[in-house]
Amino acid sequence: PPSANAKSTFLKISPFPQRPENDGWGAVPNVDLFLSQLYHYYYNRGFVPIVCKGMLEITTMSMTLGLSVLLLAYVDWNRVWECHDEDTCLANVQDYLMWTSIWNPSTSSSETASATSQSHSLLFNAWHYIIIPSYISVFGSYTLFAVWKFWQQINEARMARHVLEDKLGFASRKLLGGAVAWEDIVSKLLEVQ
Repeated sequence: PPSANAKSTFLKISPFPQRPENDGWGAVPNVDLFLSQLYHYYYNRGFVPIVCKGMLEITTMSMTLGLSVLLLAYVDWNRVWECHDEDTCLANVQDYLMWTSIWNPSTSSSETASATSQSHSLLFNAWHYIIIPSYISVFGSYTLFAVWKFWQQINEARMARHVLEDKLGFASRKLLGGAVAWEDIVSKLLEVQ
């Protein structure tokens, strides 16, 4: 059995090593990318506008996708096109929506089934099984890409905020108000280096 002294001779290493703090300026590996990120932060006038812009873009894309799916997949456009006046239109908006038979045309109502021809059935199948899922896949992938890009922009903006506010001494209020020119930032950056 090990003695009590043996326990104190071991060094405990943390499973998550801490990064050493870099108090000084280090060389950036890509100066063009660094300056582009600083300019993007400057152009958008700070961290909050970048976050708000990204959230607005993601919300807009999500709403566009949802509304497109609703209009493309769940509206019975044949019934809508048959509506010309009060006599030919249906009484409720819900009558123009297809909630149960959208992905399975074999469960459609008897009115719709009797009115559809073979060519309409093929068009329905192509529309609902190829075009709409392809649209959802492409637009959904683009939305996921936008979310990933937004996350990258937040990280870049945090780095730029650290450099501009902590290292160069420009207040975010001045940047947001437009009181700081890009030339001032570049000259201060060259002066500090």
